[in-house]
Amino acid sequence: MDIRTLLFADLVVQVCCGAGLLLMSGSIPGLKGLRWFAWAYGAAGTGLLLAILHPSVLSNSWPLLLGRSLLLLGAVLMTQGIAEFVVPTASVLGWGSGLVLAFGALDAFSSRLGRGNDLAVSLFGLAFGAQLLVSIFVLLGDHEPSERAPSRTIAWTLAGVAALSLSRAVLAPLRGISPDLLANDAFRFGGLVLYMVFSAGMAFGFVWLMTARLRNQLEQQARTDALTGVLNRRALDAEGQREMAASLRRNAPLAVLAIDIDHFKRLNDTHGHAAGDVALAAAARWLAHDLRSSDLLARFGGEEFIAVLPDRDAERGMLVAERLRSRLETLEVEHDRQRIRLTASFGVAVLEGENDAWGQLLRRADHALYEAKRAGRNCVRMAGDSAAFAAVVTPSSTRIFSGLA
Repeated sequence: MDIRTLLFADLVVQVCCGAGLLLMSGSIPGLKGLRWFAWAYGAAGTGLLLAILHPSVLSNSWPLLLGRSLLLLGAVLMTQGIAEFVVPTASVLGWGSGLVLAFGALDAFSSRLGRGNDLAVSLFGLAFGAQLLVSIFVLLGDHEPSERAPSRTIAWTLAGVAALSLSRAVLAPLRGISPDLLANDAFRFGGLVLYMVFSAGMAFGFVWLMTARLRNQLEQQARTDALTGVLNRRALDAEGQREMAASLRRNAPLAVLAIDIDHFKRLNDTHGHAAGDVALAAAARWLAHDLRSSDLLARFGGEEFIAVLPDRDAERGMLVAERLRSRLETLEVEHDRQRIRLTASFGVAVLEGENDAWGQLLRRADHALYEAKRAGRNCVRMAGDSAAFAAVVTPSSTRIFSGLA
């Protein structure tokens, strides 16, 4: 097999990988980030096409410069896809475009020197390897557990390409590189074979990574209430029982809050169901903002929410509930030029021991919630001795003990 055949085979790999990734990115909304990887393969494939056509069609040095620039652009586009995958608003296109332009200027300048081709190869190897190192650094960052394996796989594959590129940059001035791209050079032949293998491996890794993200998104949608964005009832049961078991193992307290938006039917009748939906979503955001990251918040049904507070005993659970109640009282929702004020009633229950059950804990919190409604709404009640705990939660005691919550 000669170099021309190998270049053509590599071009076929690039085209197939790019077309496949582009097709997937357009057909599945959750995989739109693949488009950057598809364009990266397209740029690299175009660079290879120029390398194949150069000896027979083009005779000037600019096709070499254009081909190398396109390969470098492919690395930049790939880095953009990876960066956007990790942080949706991230962009490296400005910096990457500057790198491509700087390389082009240096490559053009090197053609004026005695060993211009060797220097150009070294410059390209350094720039290409450095760009890949940026991608590797992003891939080795924090990811969801299911995304770590594909991220590490792509990172190791890119590390192989970067090592190949940097070694070529070092060896080019030492041994010389033939300006004839189709020369049957063992070093060039081996490098192309490795690059083709790495290209196919990267395409597989990108699909693996994106499908892992899509699976996570689908699982998250199955666990999340579509209107409010908090956990749904099914996820609450699973997570709540897990937290209860963990509290029992650690012999730690656990508090559960049952929260009901006051007079929600009246709100719907007065302002419309669309306003009710907006109010529910705003209340969920307001409540979630005031809870710890370790706490759970779920929509239990209708206008009722459940909050699970690990490491909170009865007193601290009451104080958290009062803080949420007073904060929610200040919320003002705007919808269709209408201002809507909300209040909520709270019932608090705590884990009572190893013989307790998740369903019993929820029922006690729900009974306390109905006590709060019977007491006039917009208040907090504790399951059991509600009168004693009602005395604990006053505006002054909330300020004194807010640090405990």
